[in-house]
Amino acid sequence: MRVKADVIYYKKDVPLKPIVDHLREKESTILRAQASGIEKDSIILKGDVVTLEDIAKEKGVSLEAVGLALQGFRPSGYARVGNSSSPRGSSGSWTRGRTRSRNSPRRLR
Repeated sequence: MRVKADVIYYKKDVPLKPIVDHLREKESTILRAQASGIEKDSIILKGDVVTLEDIAKEKGVSLEAVGLALQGFRPSGYARVGNSSSPRGSSGSWTRGRTRSRNSPRRLR
């Protein structure tokens, strides 16, 4: 078995691992290209909740690319909620104002 350019040579059995590896590399290249086209300075959050899906639609890129490009993005006046640990399959959003965890003490008035 040899891998040369975009052709995978085989005899009798089709080798799946080189095909999957090739597709993953292509996907990674596309995600990096999309993510590099998203500039954090061009992101303007409007409303009380802004989802990554909203930004992906506005920019015309994949959700994964938005998650990758906006890692560490900390817009003023918003807090990130949801899955922010991984760019793949991110489904996070930003909410306006402060957020408090369930275990945070409440301030009595």
